Amino acid sequence: MQLVGGPDHIVTRAVVAVGSAANLPVRAARAPYDVIVTGEIRHHDALTILRKGCTAIALGHWASERPVLPSLARRLSAACPGLDAFVSAADADPFRPV
Repeated sequence: MQLVGGPDHIVTRAVVAVGSAANLPVRAARAPYDVIVTGEIRHHDALTILRKGCTAIALGHWASERPVLPSLARRLSAACPGLDAFVSAADADPFRPV
């Protein structure tokens, strides 16, 4: 996990986005949020977030998507009778801490 901005930032508005925050309006004149929680953030977007006085938490791309998969598999199975949807056990985060 990575943090952009200060850990003591007061949060009243948050944006949560799985994967990458590349499509969020980080360049807007006034940010519509206090914190972004997402999978990953590009370097220049992180600098823009800092200039706006906001905070961002980057969980890691894989870690921000993986938790929703069991629920998605159940919903797919329920919506499509006869479909056996399951989450692969072979999937793993390709990044390792050093």
